[in-house]
Amino acid sequence: MRIATIEAWSGAAGDMFLGALAGAGLDMARLEAEIRKVVPEGWAMSVSEVRRAGQTGTRVSIETGAPAGGSGGYRRLAEILGMIDRAGLSAHASALCSGAFETLASAEAKVHGCAVADVHFHELGAIDSIVDIAGTMIGYDMLGITETWCPGVCTGWGTVNCAHGELPVPAPVTSVLLEGIPVVSGAVKAEMTTPTGAVLLAALVDHWTPPPPAVWDRTGLGAGASDHPSPNLLRIRLGTPGVPCCPRMDEAVELVTLLDDMDPRLFPRLQEAVMAAGAVDCYAAHCTGRKGRPAVEITVVCRAEALEASIDALLRNSTTLGVRIRSAGFRTLDRSFIEVSTPWGAARLRAGVAGRRYVNVNPDFSDCEDLARRAGLPVRVVLDRLKTMASELEGREGGGDAGDP
Repeated sequence: MRIATIEAWSGAAGDMFLGALAGAGLDMARLEAEIRKVVPEGWAMSVSEVRRAGQTGTRVSIETGAPAGGSGGYRRLAEILGMIDRAGLSAHASALCSGAFETLASAEAKVHGCAVADVHFHELGAIDSIVDIAGTMIGYDMLGITETWCPGVCTGWGTVNCAHGELPVPAPVTSVLLEGIPVVSGAVKAEMTTPTGAVLLAALVDHWTPPPPAVWDRTGLGAGASDHPSPNLLRIRLGTPGVPCCPRMDEAVELVTLLDDMDPRLFPRLQEAVMAAGAVDCYAAHCTGRKGRPAVEITVVCRAEALEASIDALLRNSTTLGVRIRSAGFRTLDRSFIEVSTPWGAARLRAGVAGRRYVNVNPDFSDCEDLARRAGLPVRVVLDRLKTMASELEGREGGGDAGDP
C-alpha cells in the first residue's frame, strides 16, 4: 500500500502537481505517452529544475502555443468524458480522470446556477488544463498511490483576471471546491490555489489532517510559475503506512476547570458522567484556587466528536460555571488483551504492542479482584501470581487490537 501526503503551504496548481510527481520519481516519458491517449496533439511538455525562494523544485510546463488556459475554446463535460473514455487508460486512471472533471463540473454548475450537463469550461476546458488534470490522475495511478492526506491549503488573496472578468481570490469555483476543507489565505497577494489545483485536491485527498506514522521514501517538490518571497512549491511525499515501533498519534480536546466548592463525594459521579458521555479520560489534581483556597483541577480528555456531550456532562455534574478548552494530541501504543490460565480460573493481561512485541504487560486488576473473591483469597496473592506470568511475556512477539488510552 502506497500513501501520499500533500503539503500545499504555497497553494496548488496543475503544473505544481505534475512537478511534484515528477520529483517523486514518476516516469515522465511514460506519463506523456499516456496523456497523449487523451489529448493526442496540440501541446508539448518540458521538465526542468528551477529555484523558488532559494529551494530547488521541478517545473513542468505545458506549451500549447496560446496563453495559459486560452487554447482549445470551450468544452462541455460530455466531450471531455468522451475523450477519457476513448483513451484506453487503465480502469483506475480513467475513473480518477472522470471523477475529477465531474467534481469540477458540479462546482461550476453551482457557481453559474445551471445543470451540470449545461456547464461549459473556458480556461478549464483548454488543452493545458486537461493535460494537467489528466496527467496528475494518470500519474497517481502509475505510482500506485491508494490513500492521501493533506493538513490544509493556502489560497492566497487579492483578485485574479479570468474569462469572467476580475474576480476575488479564491476564485468562485475554487471557493466551492474547497468548501469544508481547512484553508488559510497566507501572506502573498496572489492566486496561490487555482481551480485546477483545487479540483485535484478535492478529488485526491482522503483525509484533511496531518498524515499518520509512516516510512516516507520519496519526496517531490513541484514549482509554480511565479516566484514569491516564500518558496512557491507544492510538496508530495510518498511512503508506506505504519511504523511498528512508533505509538500512534491521535487528536484530542482537553476540558479544564477549577473547583473549590464541590462536595468531594460527588467526584466519582462526575467522572462516571463524563466517561459515559464519550470522554477518553478524566482526572483530578489538587491545587490552590482563588483567594488561597484548596481546590481541585478537573481535566477531561475527549475526541472532537464527544466534545459537546463531555462539556454538558461536566457542567451538569459539577459546580463549575465554565470550562477552558484547548486542543491536544496524545500518543498510544496499540493494546492487546492476553488470556492466561491460573489455578483459580482464566484472567486477562493488558499489554502494549511496540515493534510487534509485548511491552508493559500487567494484570487486569478487575480480573484479579474477581478471581480472589471467588477463591476466597487476598487480592495480592492473585495479583502477585499474575504479575509473574506477565513478566514472562514481556518482550515476546505478539499483537492485538488497538484500544483507547
